[in-house]
Amino acid sequence: MKSSGTREIAAMIAASLLVAGCGSNPVPMNSDAGRSDAGHVDGRPSDGKASDGAAAQVCPAALPQSGLGCSREGLVCEYGDNPRCLSTATCAQGRWQVVTVKCQAPDPSCPATREAAAGQTCQTQDGHCNYAGLVCECTNCIKYPVERCSGPLTWHCDAPNPDPGCPPARPLLGATCPNEGQYCEYGCEPDVSRQCSGGVWLPASSPYGCPISTRTAKKDIRYLGDDDLARIAKQVQHLRLATYRYRDPAIDKRRHLGFIIEDNPHCLATDLDKRQVDLYSFTSMVLALAQQQQKEIEDLRRQVEVLRYGLQRPATGPR
Repeated sequence: MKSSGTREIAAMIAASLLVAGCGSNPVPMNSDAGRSDAGHVDGRPSDGKASDGAAAQVCPAALPQSGLGCSREGLVCEYGDNPRCLSTATCAQGRWQVVTVKCQAPDPSCPATREAAAGQTCQTQDGHCNYAGLVCECTNCIKYPVERCSGPLTWHCDAPNPDPGCPPARPLLGATCPNEGQYCEYGCEPDVSRQCSGGVWLPASSPYGCPISTRTAKKDIRYLGDDDLARIAKQVQHLRLATYRYRDPAIDKRRHLGFIIEDNPHCLATDLDKRQVDLYSFTSMVLALAQQQQKEIEDLRRQVEVLRYGLQRPATGPR
C-alpha cells in the first residue's frame, strides 16, 4: 500500500469487527481433576493404556522432583494457577526435568469478579487478577491487530472458550481430557492452544496462526486481477453493519460496530468454525476496496484531462 495512513485506517476498521460468541461457567485452572498419582487416571487404577490403546500416563498430582523416573517420553506437565506463570516438568530420557518459577502475587485491588473487573480502571501496570484461570491484566496496550499502547490503565480480561467441548480456561498441559482429538483454541500464538491426545492435553497452535506473510510459509499463491478486486470491493460495500454488545460483560460492556458473521456466511473474512471474523482477511478486503477505488479515481482523472484538453483546444475551420 502506498499510504501508511490507509494501512492504519484499514487496521483500525478491522479491529472493530471481531465478532465471537462467549459465555460459560469457568472451572479452576489449578484443579487437580484429571491429575493423578502414578498408576491412576482420574482416581481409578490404570493399566497404563488409554481406551484407544495409546499410552495414558498422566502427570503426577504435584510437581515432581527433578531426576525422578517417568515413562511417557516428551510429556509436559504444568503446575500453578496463573496461566502466565507456570512451573513445568518434562519427561526426557526417562527422567523428569523440572523448571520452577516464582510468580507475582495477584493485585490486592482485584475486583470480586472478572465481570466486575473488565474495562474498569486500575492502578498497577502489568498487575493481574486470576478468576479460575481466566486472567485480567492491568494495561493500556492491545496486541491485535496492531500493537499499540495509549490511554489510561484498564483491566483487560481473558474470555472463556465458547466451545462446549473445551474448558473455559486454558487447561494445564498434561491434565487428562475426555475427548480424543478435541482441539481448543486459546489464542493465535504458537502452542497456547490445546489438543487432547493420548488422554492428556498437549500444546497446539492455531490452524491459522497469527498472520504469517512470508512466501516460504505459503503455497498455491494466486495474485488477484482487476475482476477479483472489483468483486471483493463490491462484497465489502454490501456488508450489513450493526452495533452490538457482547453477552459476556467481562469482554467489554460498551457498544461495538461490526458485522455479524451469520449475516455474511460466504464472506472471505468469515470464519464460521471459529465463530469470528478473520481480521487478516478482512483487512486485505478493505485494501482491495481501497485499490479498486484508487483505480476508479485514476480513470476519472484521465477522463477529466481528456475533457479539459478538448475544451482548451482552439476552434478550427470556418466560423
